[in-house]
Amino acid sequence: MESIFYARLPDDIVVVRIIGPGSFQNSPGLTEIVDIICTGDAWPQFVFDLGKCTTMDSTFMGTLASMAMGQKKGRGTAPLTVNTSAHVKQQLDLIGLKFILDIREADDTTPGDLGNSSTEFAGVPPADMSKLERTVMMIEAHERLLDVDEANEIKFKNVIDSLKQSLERTRNQE
Repeated sequence: MESIFYARLPDDIVVVRIIGPGSFQNSPGLTEIVDIICTGDAWPQFVFDLGKCTTMDSTFMGTLASMAMGQKKGRGTAPLTVNTSAHVKQQLDLIGLKFILDIREADDTTPGDLGNSSTEFAGVPPADMSKLERTVMMIEAHERLLDVDEANEIKFKNVIDSLKQSLERTRNQE
């Protein structure tokens, strides 16, 4: 079942809705949206509607960081998160995404129309990835978190080392 939906709105805005947890399992969906929407250096203004996002793991936040860095480079602006619960905001802040995202809590004003009942949101189906591909994606996401905040090196060094060991074991089995 899809848990990530997106819609293109006027003025080069793309709204991405995350339903339930943002996790390593649906992180590839964010990358898929970038592959569908972004062409070359042309990036839209991403708006992440987190009103129904219950939590995020570090892989998902690393993938979100990659999108934020891409938009900053391609467009010169930060992605916006809206309807962000206190719990999810705390997670984003703890990892340092507050430095690269414009985070709006649930009671903050949201600019523009983020899609009404007639807006068609497309679902992003779960990615069919091999164990090797998923492990590489997880390593890249965690390495991106190191680029966001140097304090993340302490938090994720062991995770990255463990993932790299797992990657080597997987490669040796193939």
